[in-house]
Amino acid sequence: MGKETDVDFVPFYRLHRRTYAIYWISSLLQVGKKKAGEIAAERERQHKLELATVAFANPAKCNLSATSHAGRRHFHRSCYGPTISPWPQLVSFDLPVDPTHPMTLVASYYSDEWRKRTFDILIEGEKVGNQTIEKGGPVHFFDAEYPIPANLVASKQKVTVRFQATNGNEIGAVFGLRMIRADEPH
Repeated sequence: MGKETDVDFVPFYRLHRRTYAIYWISSLLQVGKKKAGEIAAERERQHKLELATVAFANPAKCNLSATSHAGRRHFHRSCYGPTISPWPQLVSFDLPVDPTHPMTLVASYYSDEWRKRTFDILIEGEKVGNQTIEKGGPVHFFDAEYPIPANLVASKQKVTVRFQATNGNEIGAVFGLRMIRADEPH
């Protein structure tokens, strides 16, 4: 019997012209209990994140470019708000902030890229992070957090968040942007 780590899941479309077979010999009860625990933990994490949220932006709500999807989540590569540049080297979005709390930007990404993506994350023109999404590897959604220096949100009601491609690459798919109070559990 194989181990949990012996199984690699890939999208069906990647199996073009490849031989494949699936055999499941497992204790469904054990798998079910583990999965139920993982689902409960993720729901709790998501609930805490929502309580700490000041603003949430869903890139799929922007209608300036075509929508793509992965799983049940929708995204745009070329549009996150009112400011776009030649696709997809630079995109920006204005997000509300709470200047009375330390703030963190949380961006949700998808790892299934057909080539390496590298880009900077800027708040009010100041770099607060860099993100690399490698080609291939395990396919999953993931969140990245970028703490925002207090001087960038002081006395402001909103800030401009910008994603800017680096090293001739493109910006990765962003599934959601969340501005959260960093001093609240999340």
